[in-house]
Amino acid sequence: MDQQSSKAKRSWLNGGVIFGAIFVLAGLLACVFISGPQVVGYFGSASWQAVPTSLMSIQRDSELHRSDGKTTRVYSLRASYSYQFRGAQYVGSQITLDDSFDSDEDYWRQLESQVRNKSSRSELQAWVNPSDPQEALLDRSFRWFKAIIGVVFLLIFGGAGCGVMWLSTRKTIHPQPLEQFAEGIKPQEGFIGKVFFFIAAFILLVSVPLLMLMPAEVAKGKHAILFVLMVPLIGLGFLYHGFKTVKNLRLFGPALLKADPLPGCAGGQVGGSFDVSADSSNQVLMVHLECVKITRGRKSSHRSLIWQDHQQAFAERGAAGSKHTFCFDVPNELPATDVEGRTKIQWLLRAEGEFSVNGDSQPFKRTWEVPVIQGVAKTADIGSATFRAQAKERKQADAKSSANEQISLISDSDALQLISRSGRNTSNALVFSGIGGIFASIGFALVYFAWVGDSGSWFIGIVFSLIGSLIVWGGIWSWGRKLEVVMQADELWLVRSLFGKALYQRTLPLPGADDIQAKSIMTSTASGQKTVEYFALVSHANGKKQKIAESIEGRHAAEALLAEIQAWIRSQHSREPDREADTV
Repeated sequence: MDQQSSKAKRSWLNGGVIFGAIFVLAGLLACVFISGPQVVGYFGSASWQAVPTSLMSIQRDSELHRSDGKTTRVYSLRASYSYQFRGAQYVGSQITLDDSFDSDEDYWRQLESQVRNKSSRSELQAWVNPSDPQEALLDRSFRWFKAIIGVVFLLIFGGAGCGVMWLSTRKTIHPQPLEQFAEGIKPQEGFIGKVFFFIAAFILLVSVPLLMLMPAEVAKGKHAILFVLMVPLIGLGFLYHGFKTVKNLRLFGPALLKADPLPGCAGGQVGGSFDVSADSSNQVLMVHLECVKITRGRKSSHRSLIWQDHQQAFAERGAAGSKHTFCFDVPNELPATDVEGRTKIQWLLRAEGEFSVNGDSQPFKRTWEVPVIQGVAKTADIGSATFRAQAKERKQADAKSSANEQISLISDSDALQLISRSGRNTSNALVFSGIGGIFASIGFALVYFAWVGDSGSWFIGIVFSLIGSLIVWGGIWSWGRKLEVVMQADELWLVRSLFGKALYQRTLPLPGADDIQAKSIMTSTASGQKTVEYFALVSHANGKKQKIAESIEGRHAAEALLAEIQAWIRSQHSREPDREADTV
């Protein structure tokens, strides 16, 4: 018990907690210094008395404020006025609840004009503290802008700090007892919905001061500030996805995963079932299991896929909807769930498909993190032997069909042709090009600003321009490239082209069946969960490595295509004695 307590204490004493606490403290200090004088001064002066006053002098004051290598001019007012209170004469200098400098030049200009006009009409008054008549001010108006700015800083920095503290302690929490999962494992979509709401709140809070500044900037003719309208729109987009996620969760019920065995076993099986509040009599629900390795660095995390598989779930009608059962055979060389230092082995189960609800087709997607150990335990029997056999055949047929859809394969007794067409994986190419375009646009804009006078943005502008341009080119290359391969009895011929224009061609000896391998070349992760693995088929004949098919989505499709190619090559080798006999 003492040892567990000491571990729990140590979990709170880490760099993440300290870093997060600094953010929280920064938010509190910003709120106190920005909003404090407004709130405390306004309510503290509620009992002050207004008396006539005579303006002696008033003028705007300004100074240069330097921050992050940039210089900004900030403004305030300086004044002197005299007033009588209870028969005594006093001289005051405070004008507002907070006379500190800020960049709102319009506010100070308008306040100066207002004070001068009241003074010229002999209507100027001062608010005097009855308890200390030497304390007075000319304008007791509450500046909502400053108050909101302070609160926004508190919520942004404080929220970010609390988030960092929570995540840092969450990462160091020890594995939860398996008894907690006896009634079911909750899907991760509930947590994702909360993340959407948090991000939306963060972005919308950042938008508040920008939107408050917008009218004044537009009045000055600075219409470029209208681009900040994109910021709240992005926040509203996250808010929409948050509500959409919550609605989907309520539509299909809790979908608790009842693992069988618990925990799952590497060397045995990972299986179980979950209930959905919808009928799936005519629907196909696919279940994916993957093992990933997450390495957390000081600034970022790297996620690599170790193994994945998928299958069709066995569906049965239930009292409140449908029950879906699955079972995976897991190789024994795979690692168990583990957390060691900055490295974590995680097993994720993902179910996805569509259901008909009240006549409408609704997408269904749930993700669970399942505990896995080394062992040989297996799940209870699921469904009928007929269903299992059909599911296996369908899985093999789907893999072959997917392979042939991605890579054109034409074969006969004398030749085999493989074409890795251009224009595939369009979504990945668009994402690459879009990200690169954003970086390049920012870089070009910074270079332009440097050209017109802001010399400090030269370096970062050039760096962003180069990186963005390279990423755009990568997206264009991945989308427009084409690889055509023809295998004949004793040679392999290939042509590489881009948008139909040939770049080079090669002729190589025909590799043996075992000289061709499926190699993972890239993984793509969506929403931090769904991982898609892309493969290439590579020939290693005669000491030369050559890609013969590329950008194949999914291990099963790549292995199905590999099996077809190997079968054709073996058939060619088996025909060689017949050819020699015909020659003789």
